Parts: sequence; structure tokens; C-alpha cells
Amino acid sequence: MTGPAQVPPDFAAAISLQALAAGKPPPAAADPFFFGRSSELELLQRDLDLIGAGNSVMRIIVGELGAGKSALLHEHMRRARRQRFATMRAEFTRDCLLYGRTGEGTALIEQALLDLKTLGSGERCAIDAIIGSFADQCHEIAAERGCRSDEIYVEQLAPLEALPRGHDFARVITTYVQALDAANARLQQKLRCWLLAQSTEPPVKTLVPPLGDDDFWNMVKLWAMFVRIAGRPGLVLVLDEARLLSEVLSGPSRHANYARLRRIYDEVSRGEVTGLGLCIAATPDLLSNDHDGFASEPGLDRCLRGKQPIARATDLISGVAIQVSDLGCDELERMLQELRALIYRNRPEARLIPESDIASFLEQSRDRLGGQDYPLVGDLIDQFIRLHNRLNSSPNLEWGDVLQGDPRNGRSVAAMAAGSGRYAERTM
Repeated sequence: MTGPAQVPPDFAAAISLQALAAGKPPPAAADPFFFGRSSELELLQRDLDLIGAGNSVMRIIVGELGAGKSALLHEHMRRARRQRFATMRAEFTRDCLLYGRTGEGTALIEQALLDLKTLGSGERCAIDAIIGSFADQCHEIAAERGCRSDEIYVEQLAPLEALPRGHDFARVITTYVQALDAANARLQQKLRCWLLAQSTEPPVKTLVPPLGDDDFWNMVKLWAMFVRIAGRPGLVLVLDEARLLSEVLSGPSRHANYARLRRIYDEVSRGEVTGLGLCIAATPDLLSNDHDGFASEPGLDRCLRGKQPIARATDLISGVAIQVSDLGCDELERMLQELRALIYRNRPEARLIPESDIASFLEQSRDRLGGQDYPLVGDLIDQFIRLHNRLNSSPNLEWGDVLQGDPRNGRSVAAMAAGSGRYAERTM
């Protein structure tokens, strides 16, 4: 007799689990992992409707570290792509900023453009796909009119000329389309380097100055308008980890970035931007801190009026800010059941906490906080993965022993997390 057939590991589950263990949402190509937040998504959907009508919206997504801001924005982008929007995403770091003098602004351009995606692009950069769609559209119009495609390129791109760097952008796009038609891969690469702010040389015969640190917002506006010209409803841009603007920058640099953000807010609120949804992920103290938070920049606090604590789940809006609500017990239980399924799909032979015990696991997590609330989503996922790593490295332990602390070593999952660092024991 032969034994039971071995279930092979699921590669997509491994990708999702690896991202979750690192505190990030799974990539676009993996299965979605998202629960709850229907009120927030409903509001963001109304924003998509406004963007599709040619308006622009700026939102600040507010929540503590690990509350689920990135997951919410990831789901928002996924839904936007399903409605034919293009999306971009970038994270603030010391080297990727709205304002800089030594390449910080161009680094943010590069990061955002490399993450330009559509529904059909998967994890690939969608620059070629969007420009190719624009070319196909122009060829169809030229065929109907019986004229040259070059004339249609100029006509379709004319609205871009009114924006800063619009003339240069239109020339690069026109030349890019011609390079696609001629299958000139070398020229395409030079033009792509210009669009990604990687180039220091003119990409076309006529002088086109390279992009600089002041051009991030210019490029965002140009791409928002261009994707609409290319037949899409608009562009959704996510800027994550805004808390770092207050944590790692000196006073002058921090306030220079806040001033740039104030300019962005002013232009969006005055209706000067077309087809853009800008979402910025921030922690509550970044909004409320008068010393080094957004409120420290004169004028920027106008978009933060009513920055008092926001009622959970019901009153979501404070100026342009959206408070990420807590997940309910049922939603957390469903999330952990799905996480358990991911662990099984990745490692079918793994020891798992019984499904019937997940509710008890949640209750014990709540008890450790004094019975008042549940851990933040990120912390709960982290603890659940660590629990299973510990179960599979110590076959004689039961999950309750691991959670409370093995009497033979006195260490709980929470204690191991505190002592080993956030990214320890991520082997599941």
C-alpha cells in the first residue's frame, strides 16, 4: 500500500506569506489578503468616481503602525486597477522625498514610475503598455481621418503643453511611440531612462533637459493627464510611510517637504489637477504634532481641521483624513483562518492551530491587553506566524504553551518578538 499523496507547496501562498511576515500586503500577482474596512473602501470608491469624471482628490490615511493602512491602500489600488485606472506607489525614505537637493526627488520619481501598474501589467512596469495603448488609439484615429499618425500624436498631447515640463514630456512620449513603431529598443531604453529620472543626457535630438528634484509633482500631474489621454479613467498614487518625514529629517528639510505637500494640497483643492487620486499613509501623531508634524507647517493644517480623535468606523472623515477603523472580532477571526490556510498551502506538513481554537487564540490575545481591545492587525499576524514557527520547531509544545510561555523556558511568543526583533523567526 502506498501512503497518502503529498500535497505540493503553493508558490502563490509562499509569496503572500512572505510579504505578510515582513509586515507588507501580498503583491498584486498574489491572492488578495484583505478583510473588513467596508466604510473606508466605500469612501475611496466615491473618490474613484470623482477622479474618473476628471476631478482630483487628496486623502491622508491615518492609523497607528500595524493598523492596516498599507493593506487598505493596497486593496484600494487593486480595485482601482480592476476599474481600468493606472496606479503608482512609492515609500518615503531619507533618500526618497518630495523635496531634495541631491537626488531625493528624482529617486521618488523613479520609485513611483517603476511601480506604475495596470490590471494587465501584473508586477511589471506599465510604461510600455500605456504608451502602446496611446499609440494604437492614435493609429486608429489617423486611419479614420486619412492623415499621418504624427499629426494625431501632436493633437492628442496638446493639453500637456500647458503643464510644467509638459512640452518636454510630450516630445518624449511622441518619440517613444515612434521608437515603438520602429522597434528601436535602444531609443526606447533612453526614453524610459528619462521618464524614470535616471538620465542626465538629452534622450532626443532636440534638447530635452533631464528631470530634476523639483519635478516629482510635475511628473505626477503629467502622468495623471496622459493616462486619461491614453483612454484610462485616471491615476491613483499612493505615498506610504509619511511618518518618516517627521522622524528622520532635520527641521529645514522637513519643512521644505511639508511646504511641497502644502502646494500639492492647494493645487488639488483648487481643481488645478486632472484625473488624480493621491493617498498618503500617516500616523496620528504626524497630523497632530505641532512641533514636527504636518500641523507645524503654516497653511498645511487647513486640510487637517478637526484633527481630534475620530469616532471609530462611523465618522471617518476629518478634512481630507480617513481614520483606519479597527477590525471586529468576526473579521479578525476570518483573517486568521485565511492566514492559517496560507500556512498550510505553503507547508502542508506543518502543525497548525486547530480552526476551532482560533477564537480562543483571539480571546487570549485580548486578555493580554487587559481585555479592552485586540492587538493591531500587523501585530496579530506577526504573532500568529511566530506561533506556528514555534509549534513546528518544538513538536512537544501545544499552542497554548507557546502563547503563554513554555514552562520549560518561560518565554512567550510576545516575549520572543520583543527580544528578537520584528523580523526574527520569519521562516514559515
